[in-house]
Amino acid sequence: MEREVRKFIRQRKTTFASLLLFTILQISREKMKYDEIISHLGDFGPYQRRIYLLLSFPVFCSAWHLLVQVFLAGGSDHWCAESDWANTDCPFDWNTTAAECEEIKKYASIPVSSDGSFSKCTKYNVSGLTFDSSGYDGSANETIACDEGWIYDRSQYKTTIITDFDLVCDRKSLPEIAQAVNFAGIMVGSFVLGILADKIGRFYTLYISIISASLFGTLTVFSNSFWMYTILRFFVGAANYGCLTIAFVAATELIGPSKRVFAGVAIQLFFALGFMALAGLGSLIRKWRYLQLTISLVPLLNLLSMPFIPESPRWLLSQNKTTEAMKIIKKISDVNGVPLPKHDDITDDDDDVTVQYTALDLLRRPILTVRLFTMMFVWFVHTMVYYGLALSAADFGVNIYLSFFLAGLVELPAYTITGFSMELIGRRLATFILMMIGGSMCVLMPFTPLGVIRTCIAMVGKFGVSASFALVYVWAVEIFPTPLRGNSLGLCTLASQSGGIFSPLIILLGAHWAPFPFVVFGGLTIMAGFMALLLPETKGQLMPETIADAEALGRKMRRLPLEPVEAL
Repeated sequence: MEREVRKFIRQRKTTFASLLLFTILQISREKMKYDEIISHLGDFGPYQRRIYLLLSFPVFCSAWHLLVQVFLAGGSDHWCAESDWANTDCPFDWNTTAAECEEIKKYASIPVSSDGSFSKCTKYNVSGLTFDSSGYDGSANETIACDEGWIYDRSQYKTTIITDFDLVCDRKSLPEIAQAVNFAGIMVGSFVLGILADKIGRFYTLYISIISASLFGTLTVFSNSFWMYTILRFFVGAANYGCLTIAFVAATELIGPSKRVFAGVAIQLFFALGFMALAGLGSLIRKWRYLQLTISLVPLLNLLSMPFIPESPRWLLSQNKTTEAMKIIKKISDVNGVPLPKHDDITDDDDDVTVQYTALDLLRRPILTVRLFTMMFVWFVHTMVYYGLALSAADFGVNIYLSFFLAGLVELPAYTITGFSMELIGRRLATFILMMIGGSMCVLMPFTPLGVIRTCIAMVGKFGVSASFALVYVWAVEIFPTPLRGNSLGLCTLASQSGGIFSPLIILLGAHWAPFPFVVFGGLTIMAGFMALLLPETKGQLMPETIADAEALGRKMRRLPLEPVEAL
């Protein structure tokens, strides 16, 4: 069946993300000859485990470019610079230290609001005034906009793109614009690299992605303007997406059917570990250019794995490169210590497909149309809220590095519980409960005091969203029929990446009402959770092979005769 879908996908130019999800999660009674030979040699034997670990490092590193903007654009206190008094010292008889003198000049030149904070975008017009006791007494009371740059508090961040490019006041929304552009790059990368992976293979596409991400990431270090930085981040996002998803596919295509769901969920743990490691790197490297350089060069260590990583045998067979595929299969046999069975007929050639389907066929079937748009909305919300919480780690009221580390740490139990919950209580109820947890915590969070309480609530919300996010990936593959699965998942992926683009833009609206972004995130998550109840339960059922099978989901049970897939 997979070879039919592969031909369908290749003929229809479906996105690579669709093939990725289908490859990882397909479980069916009909076994391909390739799957049979891999099952005979060991679904997850020593050879596959070795390659799996090597391919997990690109996934580990991919978290860095996705999330590093939290530190590259870290906010800090700032106020207007005043050149007229820049080189003026306090009178000797004031008996002040240099730091105290700077503070006095700050009080004399910067307006103070009723809550005791200094204005960030205006200053007193002290032009022509001598800094002495008269200046300190406040004889300057005309306020003007900052016209000579800003002074930044560098106690936490030595440099950021905000301090280097003065992204404050009327330019304060630009960091979120840059992040949205980065997500747009991810969307483009998912399409371009998907086509490339089908044309030249997983191996070359993976290492092209690794080198390209490192190249554009290194060039970003030399950005001399915000727009140069933003354009380069677009290309970093496009290339980095391949480091994540193609490594994901290459690892799972070597694994047999009984362990494929396990491997697909488990590899996300390495992304979470990379998430946590970025907190440590950000804490150690407080200058954004050095941090960007580090996360761009370290992934080049993946090049050391090139002699050991094979091309996907499944892809080779789909390209009729049977000899090359058999060399890899023989290597699996030797390392796993299991002799090859008779393999004269091991192929993955394409069968004739007599019926061609398009996305329009979904729209002709009301049940499938409702399910498609429901799942698209669920994916859209998950991506938007996931990155919204990750990018807002600085707003929890505790140390930014600690809150960011905890946001990654909470994903470890989240992904672990996914495997158990989906088999214990089913996809629909597990998704609903987890999304209710995530959504309610998002709504509650901005109304709690800054600090430990808000951080704990945010982490519970992050747990719910991360766990349900992993679950709906599995669920989506099980809902749509084989002839329309590629198109359906491609549309879901498009919706998902759109959510990433919207996420930083919604965060911008917090400037008008601070709780607004989290109320939106939480409200949409709760709405999506209820909408998920419209989708059919697929626990223990066969994947739908035909459109009729898919339409029958929820009406009749097509029980899977195999044992349930092992939970993580």
